[in-house]
Amino acid sequence: MLRLVIRNQKRVSNYKYSLSISSILWFFLLIWNFEPQYFREDFIPVIHTTFVVGRLASALIISGIIFLRLLRFKDYKPSGFFLFIVVEEFILLLASTLNPEANKIIRVLLDNILLVIPFIAGLDYMFQKKPVKMIGILLLINEILLYGNMISLILHPNGLYNVVIGNTRKYYLLGQQNQTILYIMLGLVTSLLHSQYVTKKRFSIRNIMLIAASIYMEIKFKSAAGLVGLFIFTGIFLLTEFKHVSIDLRWGLIASAVVFLIFVVFQSQEMFTGILVNILHRDITASTRTTIWAKAMLYIERRPILGYGAELNDIAILRFGYVTPHNRWLYMLYRGGFVFLIAFIIMVLKSAQKLSSTKFERASVYLTGALFALMLQMQFESYDTTIFYILFIMAFHVKDIIIAIKEKEV
Repeated sequence: MLRLVIRNQKRVSNYKYSLSISSILWFFLLIWNFEPQYFREDFIPVIHTTFVVGRLASALIISGIIFLRLLRFKDYKPSGFFLFIVVEEFILLLASTLNPEANKIIRVLLDNILLVIPFIAGLDYMFQKKPVKMIGILLLINEILLYGNMISLILHPNGLYNVVIGNTRKYYLLGQQNQTILYIMLGLVTSLLHSQYVTKKRFSIRNIMLIAASIYMEIKFKSAAGLVGLFIFTGIFLLTEFKHVSIDLRWGLIASAVVFLIFVVFQSQEMFTGILVNILHRDITASTRTTIWAKAMLYIERRPILGYGAELNDIAILRFGYVTPHNRWLYMLYRGGFVFLIAFIIMVLKSAQKLSSTKFERASVYLTGALFALMLQMQFESYDTTIFYILFIMAFHVKDIIIAIKEKEV
């Protein structure tokens, strides 16, 4: 009997150890895809080169893992989200091929596709097979990035570097201040899930610290979109927690469409002047967004079906003054036309369907709150990064996350 207990203890010990090695492996496979913007600007060329090499090596290793899982072990079935990414990249490639001005960077686009698809496939596979482990890995990555960004803000309150395009824009470790909210939302969701289900506590010192750091950064940035996003996320959590009111992500999509029509298409933001100026201390016209949106729409009207594809940044700056039009919907329309936008809307509706099927589970509540906020925030920022899609991957695998947590997967 004693031998049996000792043998079982060794098995448990070996199991935990093997999981630890696996977690370390996936941490280093994924971290290269989270390169801070400060490094991408080549301020530290050695580190930037390291991330490029790491991303390439990661893509090759993940591709090998997925290939084995698909063909040999046959224990992985790509989700609908992965198929959406493949379709999205195909649309972008087709649009670029048909646009002579985008043909110059077709090879760069192909290289990017070969890096993005393995990254998404790796996340898709891990959330299907080991979702709790992936939540822990993503939480650690985001903590490193967010605390690093906060330190850069404290040490350099006026920015690690500034870019003057129309007006001066402050950049920190994670780039322009309005981009930080993407990392904050992902960090908060993974932190709350980790605290609730792994440590079996609703809140822990770890996520309280992350929440405090997130609020501090958004207040210091004076980011209206970021603060509103945090408010929406908190509101949805509290409504579900205490009033048992279920919020559907489809409402967020409708709200996003309404905001798009009011602010972007008809530019009737005068009715919100009191809120924007007196409370949020923001004037959309003063920040040049309305001008950028108007210019972007003029170009979209010329190529409404497939858009312009992936172009050089210099061309975009020449056309509407910035690298992106500061609106995710316009950005999709500009790059891939209505075909791109429709594919995105279908993906959001599918995400909403999966979340509504488990609407009172905390994983669904956290993801719905974060994605609802993102639906509105994307009307004022383009979020041109693959990180934008991670919360959607989690939504597609919400049942896998819930089942794994209830089975006490470690």
